[in-house]
Amino acid sequence: MENRDTVIMAGAKVLENGKSHEVVNRRMWSRAREVLLAVLDVIEEAEKKQARDPEVKLWFEGVKDICYELTDVSEEFELVQQAKKLRFVGLRLLQHLKGRRKMKSILREFEALREEVGKLKLGSSSELPVPVNLHAPITPSNISGKELILGREAVIQDVISKLTDRHVYHPCISLVGESGIGKTAIARHVYESVRGKFHFATWVTVSKQFNVKRIVKSMLKGSGHEPVAAEMELLEAEIQNLTVDARCLIVLDDVFHLDPNRWFHLLSVLGPCSSMFLITTQMERVAEVAESTIVFMRSLLDEDCWSIIKHHAFGDLKNESPVEWIFGQVGREIAKKCQGKPAVAKSVGNMLRGRSYEEWHQVLQIDSQWSDLRSSSMWNFSLMPPALRQCLLYCSIFPKNYSIQEDKLIKLWMAQGFIASDEDMMEIEGRKYVKQLRDCLPSKMVMVAS
Repeated sequence: MENRDTVIMAGAKVLENGKSHEVVNRRMWSRAREVLLAVLDVIEEAEKKQARDPEVKLWFEGVKDICYELTDVSEEFELVQQAKKLRFVGLRLLQHLKGRRKMKSILREFEALREEVGKLKLGSSSELPVPVNLHAPITPSNISGKELILGREAVIQDVISKLTDRHVYHPCISLVGESGIGKTAIARHVYESVRGKFHFATWVTVSKQFNVKRIVKSMLKGSGHEPVAAEMELLEAEIQNLTVDARCLIVLDDVFHLDPNRWFHLLSVLGPCSSMFLITTQMERVAEVAESTIVFMRSLLDEDCWSIIKHHAFGDLKNESPVEWIFGQVGREIAKKCQGKPAVAKSVGNMLRGRSYEEWHQVLQIDSQWSDLRSSSMWNFSLMPPALRQCLLYCSIFPKNYSIQEDKLIKLWMAQGFIASDEDMMEIEGRKYVKQLRDCLPSKMVMVAS
């Protein structure tokens, strides 16, 4: 049940334990139990189908609404029980909450939803060409910490040579390409490879607003210097102290818009230094404003996408023959649908890690997500287990580029009831959620500090 929606799990728990705390009386118990098992039997398939079937979505939301009501009834009963123990003066008022009547109504609604299961064709097993005795997933090995970059060797060498060439000066290089094509991964690889050759090197994630003051502060932090001043003039003095007459490398990641005036303002703030910029952007116009040497990022080959999926789904395997035999055909079909985007291939590989052959085939059937693959993050969201989705959606309350401590975020999730686990295991489960989000989403989207 770990992948099911936490609201539905909470409702199921009420029915499972209902007899013990009298939420469900003895006459209703067997009926409630039968309804619960019938609904839970198809709930996971309904959750997968709801993205492309409006009727299933309506049914699924109906189940969630009833589960909300169930937990409310359970809390009312708990309140009455506590009041009895404490001999609360308002007990008579609390006893008018009519919990059992609500339970009868809830069970009727549940039974109505159960009757719709056949019409919605939920729970029917699909005929998949599954090899004999290969239903269980292959146990993945560990994945090495280093980012796997395939099909980009020529681009990486080209950018490195431009940044380190002492004879031809390239003040600015821009990696231009659509979302998910691997610009940030390439920039990070190049940055780590050459930063030691510069006196001053820093990385700044810019995003939608090109705010010079914020960028300068981030440059100072990125180079290991905490900004002392708040005023722009003093920040300018701080940064020039570090960059004057120095050879500098500044990476500006994920630049959406670039106004010429703000660009020249940033250049003037840096003062007299031999600065080199590496920019990643989706907009060719940004590269033109910065008068860059443009490197266009092309789509990967399908075979490279398959290698990335395989790496993240199975880890560093010494013998790939079993994987190729079992998953080779379906894996290559999935790789074709990644549209040459390494970020999508990585996300898909992470989400398929430890999954069975049947589940790999099910990924191919999510037509609505594949046909509208504008963003690896949105596609990945649709593939996430419901409990993980709720945790990610909760993070939307934080401002963009906000960094939060891992322990604090887990405690917030626990307080909201998003982590379905035994009390003493919740923090461990929460860390697993954080790791999954880090694996499946861009680092700039999930900024959780350890």
